[in-house]
Amino acid sequence: NMESNFSLDVATIKTRFNELPQQTDEWELIGRWVEMEGKWNDVIAYNIANVVRGVNRNRLFTWSSRTLAATDDTFRFIMAKARSKELALRTVLDEVEGGVHKEITPELLKKAEEVHYNRYLDADGNIDISADSYLDSQFKEVTLTSELQGLSKKVEGIFNTTPWAKPFFLFARTGINGLKMSVKNTPIVGALINESRDILLATADNLDDVARYGITNADDLAQAKNLIIGRQIMGHAVVLQAINKKMANELTGNGPVDGNLRQSWIDTGWERNMLTLGPIQVGTDSLEPFNLILSAISDVVDNSKLMGPHWTEEKLQTISFGIGYGITNKSYLQGLNQLMKLLTLEPKEWRRAAADLATNTPPLGALRNSIGKFLNPVMREIDDDIFQTVRNRNLTSEYLTPDPLAIKYDMLTGDRIRDWNIAEKFWNFGSPVNLRLTPSSGRTLLWNSNYDLRLAVNSSPDADPISLVKEAYIRSKFQEAIGNYRDSKGRSLEQILNDLSKRKDVQKSVIRMNKDLNKGKDYLDPMQSYLHNDLIHNAFTTARKKAWASIRHLPEIQRLYGEQKQIKTEQLQTREATKTKNILTEQELDEIINPPSGK
Repeated sequence: NMESNFSLDVATIKTRFNELPQQTDEWELIGRWVEMEGKWNDVIAYNIANVVRGVNRNRLFTWSSRTLAATDDTFRFIMAKARSKELALRTVLDEVEGGVHKEITPELLKKAEEVHYNRYLDADGNIDISADSYLDSQFKEVTLTSELQGLSKKVEGIFNTTPWAKPFFLFARTGINGLKMSVKNTPIVGALINESRDILLATADNLDDVARYGITNADDLAQAKNLIIGRQIMGHAVVLQAINKKMANELTGNGPVDGNLRQSWIDTGWERNMLTLGPIQVGTDSLEPFNLILSAISDVVDNSKLMGPHWTEEKLQTISFGIGYGITNKSYLQGLNQLMKLLTLEPKEWRRAAADLATNTPPLGALRNSIGKFLNPVMREIDDDIFQTVRNRNLTSEYLTPDPLAIKYDMLTGDRIRDWNIAEKFWNFGSPVNLRLTPSSGRTLLWNSNYDLRLAVNSSPDADPISLVKEAYIRSKFQEAIGNYRDSKGRSLEQILNDLSKRKDVQKSVIRMNKDLNKGKDYLDPMQSYLHNDLIHNAFTTARKKAWASIRHLPEIQRLYGEQKQIKTEQLQTREATKTKNILTEQELDEIINPPSGK
């Protein structure tokens, strides 16, 4: 089927991610009108759209849609075979109980399976499952192609009729169905959604409320109920294990809601949505449908643990936003996540969204990103700039520029972040599940300490700090220098933190901090109240000063000092020029101090 799909017009291929219009005749008519009646701007707009239309019908640029179509056909075949076996067993059991046959034999089962399977074959030998409403419903569920109903249908309509919002929600049906599948496996919540409630409350005597789910007989109803119960049992098991893993610091989600704090974790090697299994961390993004449960549990714990129950009670909407961020971080709902951020009206979010649209508008955006991470996986230090963000999404092009993006360094070791060896490159490129080594105890201490790393490389350690927020190259050099720092014992920051994590007083200090947060004492500043953060701060302060001294001679840094000096000089000159004695005459000044009568 994949081979045949590559010989077809992509507009005729129906997939879960394919919603191309088939109005070819109308498009050609529009083109003829543009040639005859259109103005110059109509001609330009049509030609641009025509090029885009042609590119999106190219075999190379539509490989994913053609492959997905064949994948869905494979699902259809597998599910038809499974359904045939299931119905065959039911048939043979009924016949044995009815006395038609004495016992169940492999021959009887095979014959019955062939009878049921042949029902799914049309005159040309192609599989057609539309006659089996239950199988058709299950197939649409696993391929995320079920028709939307209710509120989700209305939301899709709003996006489809709002041109500026459409790019943020291209595949509404796929995204909502994917989310629905995850929710069905969530304990309690999964059993309360309309579909589950209708099935659990239905009886064999009245199937009217479940007919829309393809359930038309008592056997299918019993199977649907068992499926819901099984999902609930599996969901509870996953939740219990996830809580245990999170309490043992062996599970990460999307991190804290505070974007700056989350970024500081990332700068020290933290990765989102990872599950620790012994010496290895496994990515959970592809562990559908339980990845939503895992990330949600981690997000709730992270935000509550960092900010305390008092904060949690007052900021439930913030935690909800954090969980919503994790949910919409799914690949097919990321556009909606961007839209959520745009509504905050923060300029940096608008710039990021514009960069994402610029990156994803040309075909093969995801493939280009994956190839870039394979050929050039090292994480980059970038400014809040659209152009740099686009370049960061297409890292392969960095080999072609004489001025590549600055590299992001691990401040604890001085190593380049995400500098994979060849085996890691091949694994993370070809596998949907990312693997990496379990982080050290020192890193775990840092992430659990509530230590504020946000200003570590955003300013110089001078008495009068220089802002480095717009200086990606200098921040990169500063990170590297901090990572290369070694104390009098030859220890890096990571080794220092490892040693601190083994100290009983440090462990008790972290425990005390968490207990205080649980008691609602979130008014205690973690940076000022606990031993472990004092020790971490001392280590980082020393490292920052030594590191800055080692790179202070760089021309880029000397330029900043020169600019700072020039600004101070101008400030002094302006202050002198605006003193009262300089802007008022002696008579005017005397009138202010001793105003004449009546004034």
